[in-house]
Amino acid sequence: MTQGMTPADTFHPDQFSKSDYAQLLEVIEACDVGLCMLDQEMRILAWNRCLSELTGKASREVMGQPIDCILPQLGSPQFVTLIREVAQPVDDADSLIPITPGPNRTRQFFKDDDQFKRVSVRPLVMHPGCCLIQISDVDAETAIQEQARSSSIAEQRSLAMLSSVEDAVILFDAEGCIEFVNLAAEGMTGYQNREIAGKPLSDIYQVFDESGNARARLSYEEIVCVDNRILLMMHREGLTFPIEQSISHLKNEQGVDEDVVLVFKDVSQSRKLAAQLNWQSSHDPITRLYNRTEFDRRLSQLLEEAEVEGTKHCLLYLDR
Repeated sequence: MTQGMTPADTFHPDQFSKSDYAQLLEVIEACDVGLCMLDQEMRILAWNRCLSELTGKASREVMGQPIDCILPQLGSPQFVTLIREVAQPVDDADSLIPITPGPNRTRQFFKDDDQFKRVSVRPLVMHPGCCLIQISDVDAETAIQEQARSSSIAEQRSLAMLSSVEDAVILFDAEGCIEFVNLAAEGMTGYQNREIAGKPLSDIYQVFDESGNARARLSYEEIVCVDNRILLMMHREGLTFPIEQSISHLKNEQGVDEDVVLVFKDVSQSRKLAAQLNWQSSHDPITRLYNRTEFDRRLSQLLEEAEVEGTKHCLLYLDR
């Protein structure tokens, strides 16, 4: 960059007028904390002096570059999603502020040369589609405490949501040990959450594949491979009933399975209703015999069978 020139003279984002961009750079440069500005594609639009001192990267080196090329620690899927949510452009031209995630989701930490750094993300009120990133040094104890507090809040919110779901839900880790069951799952298994936390899933969730000839209880490996299928479940007291289960795998930032959510529901009533409707469609409600439609279908089936297989059938006709 030529001496006396500012970033606004050599780099100009399309979403700003030149004067607005110059004023914004002046404000960001005057702050005594490390600040940068990103667009929704994570490109760096501003980088102040404090951040240059903190990272060793001058603004002329980074302008227009994706931030994960400058700070690879900020290239995680979680951070990319956060930036795109906070910097979400609004559809309504009269709106000033995009939807902002909760406070615990707008602060993250990373480690650089054995030094923890706090990263805070905030939207630009008057410029939807962009956001401000503040990066500052923080001691290890504070970073660990804040991370633990954020994780605890997020976990409490997740468990509260799972508790309110009408279907039965069991949350277990990658080793198959139960971490949480909601009220519906307590009722269907016969076990309370405090009794089974930490126990193997297959000891509590006892299910069988009703399509198989041998009624053997499914192992943990078989359970997690079954998705959207009807199984038979055994209650703690020995009662069995049909259920439908689905499996969702929760992955960490490295894409490794961290937890698994098992959702299941009792389909006894829906099966009973389906059987009743099927019977009504083929029987006369008064005589309880096959109706004409079903009689014609079965007669056609026998005639086809006689023609293909060479068998003989007899029709007895009675009349008054």
